[in-house]
Amino acid sequence: MLDFMDRRQRKAIRTHICRFCGCNITPGQEYIRTCWSKNGRVLALHAHVRCDALSIAYGQDTKQKECSGIDVEAWIRGTVCFQCAEQAQCKVSPFHCQNVLDATITDVCVRRAINEAEHGQERAY
Repeated sequence: MLDFMDRRQRKAIRTHICRFCGCNITPGQEYIRTCWSKNGRVLALHAHVRCDALSIAYGQDTKQKECSGIDVEAWIRGTVCFQCAEQAQCKVSPFHCQNVLDATITDVCVRRAINEAEHGQERAY
């Protein structure tokens, strides 16, 4: 049995691997940590703030409750990348492309928060 326990944004003190893009989350970088309990064991998954936001957009668009990095990447390539003029020569992961973020995360405040988290800027309220 799988029980949801905790989900929060944290600042890395050691290197983690993003569950969606597979790239490193380096010390000092903001990330989303999600914990579950399964058969008495606690499992923790880590994701870049941007990758987590893209997975949420995927879930909202497809009505899927669970997804993998492969699912999200295929969705991004099918909904955004195929329209991009730079697609043929693109060497950027869809998870780390500003065009993808702009096209899929339509809320300006959310995009700003993602960019601030990625660049270590403090939010001014």
